Amino acid sequence: DEGERVVSLQAVAFIEDNGDGTYDISFSTTPWYPDMPKNEECEHDQELTIYFEYSNHIGTLPPPQKSEWENGGYTHKKYSCRPHQRPPIKAFQPPSTKKDCMNFSNFDQVFAFGDSTMDQFVRQRPNKKGKYYFQPKLKVGEKMKLPMNSETVDTHLQLLDEQFGPELKASSTSSDSTALILGSCLWDILDYQDALQGKEYANHAQACQTYIQEIQKHYPNVTLVWKSPMAVHIHWVDLDRLIEHKEETATLFGVDRVRYMSASRSKYLYELQTNLMKDLQIPVLDLFEASFLSADKLYPSDGRHYRPELNRKMLQWFYR
Repeated sequence: DEGERVVSLQAVAFIEDNGDGTYDISFSTTPWYPDMPKNEECEHDQELTIYFEYSNHIGTLPPPQKSEWENGGYTHKKYSCRPHQRPPIKAFQPPSTKKDCMNFSNFDQVFAFGDSTMDQFVRQRPNKKGKYYFQPKLKVGEKMKLPMNSETVDTHLQLLDEQFGPELKASSTSSDSTALILGSCLWDILDYQDALQGKEYANHAQACQTYIQEIQKHYPNVTLVWKSPMAVHIHWVDLDRLIEHKEETATLFGVDRVRYMSASRSKYLYELQTNLMKDLQIPVLDLFEASFLSADKLYPSDGRHYRPELNRKMLQWFYR
């Protein structure tokens, strides 16, 4: 229709900061627009948009280094221009194209336990009757609202046992095959009160290892799978909607809840966790690249929670 813009290509750049004022970039199509059109289809109406999120490595700073700041130090600058020519763009390849990609269709039952991104990864909205799940034979626990560290790992284990313990233990005497999806991400990035992790997340890594080993000990016949961190996008947050955060009325749009949100911190956590799971021989549902390319599929002004249509598509990659 007249006035309706048809998107024939959407591409996002992966960016490497060289630390000297220069950047290396490589473009990719996105999960929602994965196909590569011909060059002549992109000759007109091209636009390049650049978002500056942080400068001087401010995005890498961990709690509590910005506790006295007015905000997280994000720049929120946006520039647009018309490129002279289309840059090289690779076609997005979902994890399902890899030989070792997890296939949950091989399991009789699948459980998921983690934060709000885990809940949204497997269903559209909570429902006691089990409706709105994106796949059958799937069940998710109550949302965890804690980071993963040496002070909280026992609580994670206790809540997992309270919610799924009997069903997971039953797998030892049942012929049914059972998988358990685990993960920890948002609270480890956004907890502004954290004083354990620093930039290196060493305490978190040790807690994740303890978490996995204890679960393996208690539920030896359950196949454990780790959901990777997903990218967060501070440039998607509407600063005009941010309000002062209050403990008793924690809000999605509180200043403190996005104070430490950055692409660099989520990428660092992703790389740390995937390397750790490789050492522990735990398969990983790798969602980082897909989510990094999909800021336009976030809820408005949120920066970290993705819409049901993207979550449904990503979960489908692991059912074949």
